[in-house]
Amino acid sequence: MKFINQLKKNLKKIKKLSSKNKKLSGFIIGNTAKLEKKKFYFTPIRVTEKMVLSGVIVYSEVYAKLAAKYIDGKVDHVLVDAEKKIPPKRDGRPSNIERRVKEILTKSKLWAYKGNDLTVDAVDILLTFLMKEDLRGIGGKKIAVLGAGNIGTKISLLMVERG
Repeated sequence: MKFINQLKKNLKKIKKLSSKNKKLSGFIIGNTAKLEKKKFYFTPIRVTEKMVLSGVIVYSEVYAKLAAKYIDGKVDHVLVDAEKKIPPKRDGRPSNIERRVKEILTKSKLWAYKGNDLTVDAVDILLTFLMKEDLRGIGGKKIAVLGAGNIGTKISLLMVERG
């Protein structure tokens, strides 16, 4: 199966790099509302200050569960997207990859995250840093946000809250 083969390949690289660099190993299981014909795609392997990680973006609970079963105990940390973005099940119940992964993991440490919120926080931190010399900070500035999707709306609301 193409999915498992790619998963094995990425895990092998993660383990090798994390061992070589004396870093933690991690794997991200994310989801997105963007419609694709693909059922999944893998993210590049990243080496950060403390961790070597890769991940997969899935469009169904099936692939989230497959990934969780295979990676449990093979990486130190699993990060799972807590946002419910993939289409609901046929009976109308929302899909929930966070819950499916939680049901499976017993060995690796689980961390839930919200990717869009991390992006909004990063924008806030960047703008605060860029305006650190100004006594008013970002207050009173005119800022244009291009895009009215989830992230653009959240950034716009944050900017209004910050004056």
